[in-house]
Amino acid sequence: MKKIILPISIIAIAIMIFMIFKPFSIGEQLNLDSNLKRAYLDNGVDINGDGEITKQELGKKTNYINLSGYGIKDIRSIKYLKNITSLDLSDNNIADINEIEMLVQLEVLDISNNKIQNIDNISNLINLDVLDATNNQIENVKSISNNNKLKWIRLGVNKISDISPIFELPNLVSVYLFVNQIENLNISTVNNSIEILDLSENLIEDITKLAYCKNLKELSISNNNIQDIAPINKLNRLRVLNIMNNPVKDWSVIQEAKINKVYK
Repeated sequence: MKKIILPISIIAIAIMIFMIFKPFSIGEQLNLDSNLKRAYLDNGVDINGDGEITKQELGKKTNYINLSGYGIKDIRSIKYLKNITSLDLSDNNIADINEIEMLVQLEVLDISNNKIQNIDNISNLINLDVLDATNNQIENVKSISNNNKLKWIRLGVNKISDISPIFELPNLVSVYLFVNQIENLNISTVNNSIEILDLSENLIEDITKLAYCKNLKELSISNNNIQDIAPINKLNRLRVLNIMNNPVKDWSVIQEAKINKVYK
């Protein structure tokens, strides 16, 4: 009997040791974009240290995650990061952001320097305060009118021509729309929240409708086709103006306006 019991005891002890030191499983492993997997690992998402990422581990990530600069293309697994409030996806090779609509707790989103054309799904992010989508291929921003909590938005270096939906947002403070294809300031409603507006390097000729932005304090309209700057007199709170590289005919308007800093 002793010859049988001894090996069984050794096997039992070996099994116990294996179970103790074996990484515990946290749900189903995901088949990920290799670059995204590396980013998750660098951000400590792999809770059990087995070198794999699961839905459950992504779901446990909270607050901020930095996935910038990893060369990521496929972000389908991003939908499992349901408890984060700040997401940085800048400087990647992302074209499709459909899964982002699941991240309804997001307050800050950076998707700058990618290959994104469609941002319709961002309309689902009802808690979004800050959006940076600079340097993409965005043309249409109609859906953004649903993001009523937005306070800071940066959409420079895109292909946007119609900016009216942006000016319908009631809480916007800072708006950056430099280097787009804006010809007309088709603003149709009064906006009392915007304080900083950058429309530089566009195709703008008429700035009459800037009068709808009653609370503007800083305005950049450099590198456009503006000749008449008389409407600036209606911006009573304007303190900083950059109007460099425009074919302005009469500069006397600037002398009349109470502006602290003028770059012309």
